[in-house]
Formats: sequence, structure tokens, C-alpha cells
Amino acid sequence: MHELKSSNIVYNKKDPKMGFMIIGITLIFLIGLIVTASFVKKTEVIRSSGILTTTNKTYIMSETGGRISKVHRLNGEFVNEGDLILELDNTQVLAQIISLDYKLDYLNNHIHSLNLFINNLETFNYKNLELNVNPFEKGEFYLQYNSFIQSIENIEETILNDVGDEVNKELEELIKERKELLNQYLSQYYSQKGQYEYEISGVLGQKEAYELTLNSYKIYASSSGYINYSNWNN
Repeated sequence: MHELKSSNIVYNKKDPKMGFMIIGITLIFLIGLIVTASFVKKTEVIRSSGILTTTNKTYIMSETGGRISKVHRLNGEFVNEGDLILELDNTQVLAQIISLDYKLDYLNNHIHSLNLFINNLETFNYKNLELNVNPFEKGEFYLQYNSFIQSIENIEETILNDVGDEVNKELEELIKERKELLNQYLSQYYSQKGQYEYEISGVLGQKEAYELTLNSYKIYASSSGYINYSNWNN
């Protein structure tokens, strides 16, 4: 009886082989988890309340102040670089451009009439005045051409001779006097044409300057991002 109890105690102290296998597998699994976790990227989620802001802000200001006439992108809307955001009221600039266009039309019409007048004078028939026809139907230059013809006709065709008798001038002398008067008119109209052409160049410069300022009334996005208007009331 004593031997049986001792044998039972010895038997219970021996660990089974299966226990060693389970412990070994568990250790290997834990080591594998630790090694794998060291190479895996971790994503941490932090929950908090607040306002999300960015330090990468771009402030856009207009070169010319004025009233907003058109809104192409609303507050909070995403825009790409170069997108048109706002347009300012450019009514006064457009009015100036229209006024200059009217002035250009007036000057160009006058130059056209002067060219017609000059061409007619340069082909003028000195011998037979009746062959010369007024190229204008009415208006300022029509009256000026009639005045020129009247001046030509007023040149005396006769001259007093040594004994006081009236005799006809030589045709060459008469033509010479008519040419001198015509050249005076030509000089006058060429001068007027030059003045109008000079004035046109100045008006074109003014118009170009106004047209360049039109782009300053448009506000474009200087970079991509979301719009945040200051003092936005809409």
C-alpha cells in the first residue's frame, strides 16, 4: 500500500508531452505577432471637437476697388489656379472706350473725305473747269469744294495791256495762277490730314490703355483651393 502511493505521487509529478507542444506553439505564435506588428504601419484615430484651419492661405486683392458686378465662384467653393472668381463694375471704363471709338470713327471719316478732296485736286483740269465735278454729295466738304471752284473761277482771265485795253491772258499764265491757288488748298488739306492722323494715334493709345485696365477688374484664383470671402454677406 505504501509503495502504491509513492508510485502515484511520482507519476503525477511528470508533465505530459502534449503540454510542452502547446506551450511551444503558443510562444512561437506570440513571437510572430510581435515581429509582424513592428513592420505594420499604425493608424491612430484621435477624436476631438474644434475648427479645422490651414496655414497655407493666399490672399487675393483687386488692383482697383469697386462694386462687385458678377460672382463666378461662391464662398466655400473649390477653384483651380487661373479660374475667374469675381468681376468688378467696369461701366465707366467701357464708357470711355465707347467714347473713344466714336472719336476714331469721326477722325477716320474726315481723313477719308480729305483723301477724296486731295485726289480730286491732284487730278484737277486746269484748262476746262466745267469738267471738274464735285465728288461730295453734301455736307462740309461739299461746300468746301464749291468754295474752291469759285476761287479758281474768280481768277481774272483778262489783263490790261500797255495802252489800257483788256486782253486775254496767255493760257499758260492762267494755268500757272490756277496751279498756285490749288497748291495752297493742297497744302492746307495735307496739313489737316496730318493733324487728324496724329490725333488718331493718340486716341488709339488711350483706348489701348483703357482696354488693358479692363483685366484688372477681373479677379482670378492665384492657386487651387477653397474660397473664403471676408465679410461675405450673401
